[in-house]
Amino acid sequence: MDRLRALVVVGLAVPLVAFHIALKKQVAPEEVTHLADIANRPAVWQGRLAADFELKTLVGETFRMADHVGKEVVVLNFFATWCGPCRQEMPELARFVESQRGHPVRLLALDVEEKPELVHKFVADTRLTLDVAIDETGSVAQSYGIRSYPTTVVVGADGSILLHQSGAIRNADVTLGPVLRDALARIGRGEAISREAYLTRVSAAPPAVTDGVPELRGRALGISQRMDCPCGCDDKVAKCGCKTAKNVKRRLSSQPLEGRTDDEIAKALNREFCMGGM
Repeated sequence: MDRLRALVVVGLAVPLVAFHIALKKQVAPEEVTHLADIANRPAVWQGRLAADFELKTLVGETFRMADHVGKEVVVLNFFATWCGPCRQEMPELARFVESQRGHPVRLLALDVEEKPELVHKFVADTRLTLDVAIDETGSVAQSYGIRSYPTTVVVGADGSILLHQSGAIRNADVTLGPVLRDALARIGRGEAISREAYLTRVSAAPPAVTDGVPELRGRALGISQRMDCPCGCDDKVAKCGCKTAKNVKRRLSSQPLEGRTDDEIAKALNREFCMGGM
């Protein structure tokens, strides 16, 4: 009997171990790093000053963060039309926005780097009633540390990020409600930041550093968004999270760019970092 039990245990253990070994082989180190980065995003971004930006909505209105901070609690929902969870959470976000009617709450859905006709079709197909803008270059998404979709960011009365959550929101009352209540109370008490004070803080704020990589701005950001990552993947430097891309970003943030064209800078970076640091 003991011998039979031992054989049964071994028979069950072998496929189980094989399954775990196969599973570990399937998960690439880059994927593990990516998942860990997503899990760490809320702690890294909570409390940071929200970046100022200006975009046109699909109906032609201009949305600038500086015009809303301190007057409203701003909820930014970053999405993509190909993202299933994004599509699934849209009705819940629309319901929540409707429940906040009469309160100073503004939700803007931001599609990242897709063609306008594709976004318009998505809005029509889903009968989406949310305000939508397109972050055509991805610069807004980058300034808010967006690495996956959907991601929702709540900006409070003082201009700081109160919530930075990746993944679909299934119950907005639970996820967003408590955060909004405190921020709305501060606005009601007159404790909100003014437009001028917010812009002063934005202009004085040093570039944020995430995972040892400074936030790129201006021309350096533009180069990173157009430059293919030297690691050989299909991403641009701005999006790629590999070691090579991080090294390129560090160089872009520290070296002078004057006197050379963007193409010359990109070629020099390619020569320096091509497949380097992998």
